[in-house]
Order: sequence, then C-alpha cells, then structure tokens
Amino acid sequence: MAIRFGRKTPWTWEKEIFREDWFIKTMKPRKGRIMFPSTHDISVYNIDHSISFIKRHLERGNSFLLVTKPQLDCVKQICAKLNRYSDKIMFRFSIGSSIESVLRYWEPNASSYEERCSCVKFAYSNGFQTSLSCEPMLDKHPDIIIKELEEFITDSIWLGKPNFLLRRLKINGQLDVTASKKAKDLIESLNDEFIYNLYENYKDNPKVKWKESLKKVLKLEIPVIAGFEPETHC
Repeated sequence: MAIRFGRKTPWTWEKEIFREDWFIKTMKPRKGRIMFPSTHDISVYNIDHSISFIKRHLERGNSFLLVTKPQLDCVKQICAKLNRYSDKIMFRFSIGSSIESVLRYWEPNASSYEERCSCVKFAYSNGFQTSLSCEPMLDKHPDIIIKELEEFITDSIWLGKPNFLLRRLKINGQLDVTASKKAKDLIESLNDEFIYNLYENYKDNPKVKWKESLKKVLKLEIPVIAGFEPETHC
C-alpha cells in the first residue's frame, strides 16, 4: 500500500518511519474496535511505541483488534503490560500456512509457524480474546491450522484467498519468473472446487468465517456475524 500510494518504493518499504504526529494524536472514544496496526506489524523494533499507543487509547475506553504475524516476545509483553485491559483487546493472529517453507517464501523474516502457534496459546492462556486469520490461505491445508488451534480461538477463524496477488507482486517489484509461477500455482490450487469442498467441511462450524473472496465463489448470502463491530484502522 505504501508503494501504491507513493510513500515508499520496492527498495525502501522495509524501513519503518515513526509518525510522531499519529503517536501523540488524541483519539476520542469510538464505536467498535480500532484495528491496529494497518500499515506495519508489531515487532521487537516498535513494541514499546505500540504498547504506549494502545494503552493511551484503552484508557479512553476504546477497544482494539491487534492484527499481527506474531512474535512471542511481543505477545508476552502485550499480555503482561496490558493485562488489565484483556476484555478490550482481541488478537487477530495471521497464519496462512502450517508449512515452514511456504511461510519462508511468501513471508520472509516473519515468525515461524511454531512461534505463531505458541503466541495463540499464550494469549489464550492469559485470558485475552483470540481470533485467527488464514487470509490469504497460502496452501490448500487450512484444516491443519484449524485442527491445531481451534480450541484456543475464542472468537473467529477467517478464511480467504490471496487478493490481487499478481498485481501486488508487480507493484512490489517482486514478479520474477519464480514468483509468477508460484503465484499462479497457488491461485489455481485454490480453485472453485476446493472452495466448495472447504465450505462443505466447515459451514456448520460457528467459528469459521468466510471473507469476500470466498463468498463471491460460493454465491451465498452468508449472514453477517452477530454482534460484530466495525473497525477503525490505525
């Protein structure tokens, strides 16, 4: 997104910029949850600033949806320093594959599958709300992730296909021959037949939710989650 809107280039996007104007901004109480972060991830490099920002707005009565490819050290710090606000924080852990080589290719330098699973279990055991995002699914085996983690998920498990994968790779300057083939193979593997079968397997599971990319294939009017609150991105 930063490249698309001209704030970064394919060669500079990794360098985080601390936006002090946003950090010190006063946020009034809002309806629903604040989704944080939406332009970076929570990491050991920004965890102190992230916790400080979240805490200031929790103190004003806001609730947060923390979206992350989690690092265990960061999750432990959040749970320890914001434990009194556990009822106002929901983690949304992003896990698109249980296969380490797949994660390493599509999400280089992100945490391992084992570490992400440990984060889910740690947050759950410390009384925090937990949810899971398998969007994008990076292989045909979300069932492995669901089987291992469902009991530690208090809210929802979101399934979805990669959105505009080839276009995003091109924008990011990463659409070489290898990436193009892997992307096309992934898109083909998540074909309509696979989606129909996935829906049949999980349509009666109240935790499993379907992103728009799957709803379009299924052509079903799947009900909106009861009690789901709007999110403000931050």
